[in-house]
Amino acid sequence: MLGAVIRIYRAGTAAEAHLLVDELHQHRIETYVNNEASQGMLADIASSQPDVCLLDEQDWERAMVVVRQFAAAQQRDDQGVLICPACKEESPSNFELCWRCRSPLTDAD
Repeated sequence: MLGAVIRIYRAGTAAEAHLLVDELHQHRIETYVNNEASQGMLADIASSQPDVCLLDEQDWERAMVVVRQFAAAQQRDDQGVLICPACKEESPSNFELCWRCRSPLTDAD
């Protein structure tokens, strides 16, 4: 049985939660998805959304770095496109490099 729930991220969907869990596991941070099964039954209730939770609270700081990067990437994905600072070509927001000139894409505001 797991100890206290240490929620580090509330996902909109189970798929989103599992993407983050996979990313955290790549950084050797052990996590699990909580509330995954109840999402379909109680979709309108915030507490029924899937939570990504830590197994070891000592991983908190490292996990939060990954969570912030993941959340920023999710936000970029929601925006659709990024404009390359070098050649001004549009690329999908989930690309890290421009498809045309291979320059790094950034979120210049």
